[in-house]
Amino acid sequence: MSLQQHSFFPALGNHDGSKFRSFIKTKTPKQRHYKYQLERTVSKEFWQKNIPQIDNNVKQYFPFFYSVTLEHHVFIFIDASGHQFSDDEFVLLEQMLNQVRENHSIFVVGHLPISGIAKRRNRFGEVLANSERFLDLFDKYQVAAYISGHQHAYYPSKIASTFLINSGGFPARQYVGSEQTPVEIVSVLSVNKTNSDFYVTSYEANSLKLIKKNALPNEIKGYPITLRKFDIRSK
Repeated sequence: MSLQQHSFFPALGNHDGSKFRSFIKTKTPKQRHYKYQLERTVSKEFWQKNIPQIDNNVKQYFPFFYSVTLEHHVFIFIDASGHQFSDDEFVLLEQMLNQVRENHSIFVVGHLPISGIAKRRNRFGEVLANSERFLDLFDKYQVAAYISGHQHAYYPSKIASTFLINSGGFPARQYVGSEQTPVEIVSVLSVNKTNSDFYVTSYEANSLKLIKKNALPNEIKGYPITLRKFDIRSK
């Protein structure tokens, strides 16, 4: 099967059209504007011409916000390319969560994580602001997992009813509080076609050796939340 026969669903990151806002000096009172407006415009124009098979309910927000339904699983993609998340964006996210049918597992996908676990990325601006608001919303709608990037450090954890999957990256980064040589890790999320079950398997990128649970720290004092290792499996 060629790559052209596979669907690709983008989750825009800080290098793809960051939503970071900065003050622009003008004659009028200072207002925040997207610092990378050109990149965001180019991303939107490209992806609007190459829309994959996504749900129709929020197609107008693609590629920044959209959802994909695969059998008994719904993937909601959010614009987490910067740490800010507005009230309007929270309203949109809740609307999308509220539209998910029963007996479907929900995965929210965004670039920045809930908590920073990698050195030099465990600080304000490198993680989503209002982490508690996200977690409350995830718990309210029984979100199965939040999948994030940016940290370049794989770590599976869980808060309340929601798994947090910090995906790996290239080059790999050291965990907070660890002196171990970082390893590039790729993860595979496997979902069941007949029910809402799922699990995650992770491998060393170079050797494809299975990552054993005991190879990861039991706990990472991240920013702003300490995370504890948890096997990502629905049952």
